Amino acid sequence: MPVLHCALLLALSAKASTFDNTSWVTLRSRLNSSSLRHFPKGIDVYFENVGGNMLDEVLLHMNLYGRIAVSGMISQYNLKKPDGIHNLFCLITKRLRMEGFSELDFRHKVPEYLEFAIQLIREKKLLFVEDIAEGLENASSALVGIYHGLNVGKQIIQVSTD
Repeated sequence: MPVLHCALLLALSAKASTFDNTSWVTLRSRLNSSSLRHFPKGIDVYFENVGGNMLDEVLLHMNLYGRIAVSGMISQYNLKKPDGIHNLFCLITKRLRMEGFSELDFRHKVPEYLEFAIQLIREKKLLFVEDIAEGLENASSALVGIYHGLNVGKQIIQVSTD
């Protein structure tokens, strides 16, 4: 349910406040400074689910009083020695708020969320992204791509058009 995690957070947060001039960003794990040219004003809100080098780089580009919601660190799960984060000092200098959460924290709100989100989807105010790999022969590379941050949105393997 990782997609629900992100959508639930966005929907519940959107209900409580507005997001004018906020940069929502999903970056690939091979993030580098040239990728950040798309965010010349920095990053206000970041949804973390990759960790490692990506989190380290994002911390450098967060704006003052930025917020980071953490629901996973997929790049670290299978490492014998997880990568260290070297830019944690940015939490202090930029007065950042970084908080972890789990789907278990919000499970009781799923019915409320579905009612709210379905209406937003109908109004095209809440969008979702699917990364579709066509054909079973592409399933293994699509799966490996998930662990390297190469997919955008929910990864789907389309085995048939029927």
